[in-house]
Amino acid sequence: MVGAGIPEASALSRLAAITQSTFVANGDNDTMIHTENSYLLAHLLPNAQLGIYPDSGHGFLDQYPELFADQSRRFSTADEAAIRRPVAPHYHR
Repeated sequence: MVGAGIPEASALSRLAAITQSTFVANGDNDTMIHTENSYLLAHLLPNAQLGIYPDSGHGFLDQYPELFADQSRRFSTADEAAIRRPVAPHYHR
């Protein structure tokens, strides 16, 4: 990424080489790390799970600590059935 969140194509294309499972989390109205970039990152990483937390910005961890902890725990224990189940209104794979 370069500039004010403007994607650099060569950097973005290299994301496909990252095969480590990744949990991308963000608020649905983050103005510091634009939410659109979280969707883009999760789309370009081949093994990414995406959690978007409603009515929140950069401080989603303070607003949804239990939900984030639950999703993170499920993700880290590789419980695929649980992590794919929508637990937040905008939870995506």
